[in-house]
Amino acid sequence: MSNELKKDWKKITRANGFSIPDSALDRIAQSLDSLETGFRPLARGLRQENEPATVFRCTVPGETPGEWEDAG
Repeated sequence: MSNELKKDWKKITRANGFSIPDSALDRIAQSLDSLETGFRPLARGLRQENEPATVFRCTVPGETPGEWEDAG
């Protein structure tokens, strides 16, 4: 991954209010960098009709399916 695309995971973490020790965040950041490196080329290869779903159905324990109206 080129440096211009590399995310600063420590800044992102702090900006979102998480308090993760730097030693743990360093390990996590390595994994996130690896995942991004692997998935970025795959995402570029997606055609518009293959975009991920932005709406999905879910069930909540104790609720009867169909009780909620569709949002869209």
